[in-house]
Amino acid sequence: MKKKLLLLLMTTTLLFSACGSQNSAKLNKSTESKHQTSSVSTENSLTESDTASLGTEMPSSTGNVTITIPAKLMQNETAATEINSLVPMLKTVGSDIKTVTNADSSLTITMSKKTNKAVMKLLSTSVVTQLNSIYTKDSTKYSTLKDIALNDSYDTYTVTTTATSKDALSNDEKSAALLIESTGFLVELFSGVPCTDLKVTVNYVNDSTKESIYSTSSDETPALKAFYS
Repeated sequence: MKKKLLLLLMTTTLLFSACGSQNSAKLNKSTESKHQTSSVSTENSLTESDTASLGTEMPSSTGNVTITIPAKLMQNETAATEINSLVPMLKTVGSDIKTVTNADSSLTITMSKKTNKAVMKLLSTSVVTQLNSIYTKDSTKYSTLKDIALNDSYDTYTVTTTATSKDALSNDEKSAALLIESTGFLVELFSGVPCTDLKVTVNYVNDSTKESIYSTSSDETPALKAFYS
């Protein structure tokens, strides 16, 4: 599971980095409005008509959660292979997970709220573990980074550092936010947030003062937003 996640995260980062910069409007949605659960039809299987709108809620009263993996991601052979192999692993925490491949190659995944809660616990724990293994264990490139944590809304990552200012962070340490943001988009997407509402903030906090010394968000990375549009 961890190796699959790591490869998927690296693939995603390389993909959106290659997309080039595009203009995108900043998102001003609140965490509460973003994290509304979506719903699906009561049928045992989904049809393309059920998932015509990318990353949006589908009309139903079942209260299930809907996740749509963007076509740009699914059209990449490596990313698609990793995502398709990830789904069976996620089904180990919930047998009600269903998938449908849409006409545009995007993949829609649905599950109950209970299963989604278990999936998010698994994903968030695995992702935070992997990010820490990358950035807090390498004393050469990331010497000041001590810990990476994720909030309960899956939209804010706190990076604890011994650096006392933004200028005290190395370029590698500041660039770590790029992978964290792209990772965060995938995690947030699995929580049921529509593609249009995805936003991830990375906040660097001094370990002694607990004060923020540097903060950046996906709003400042147009290529990332364009990759999920």
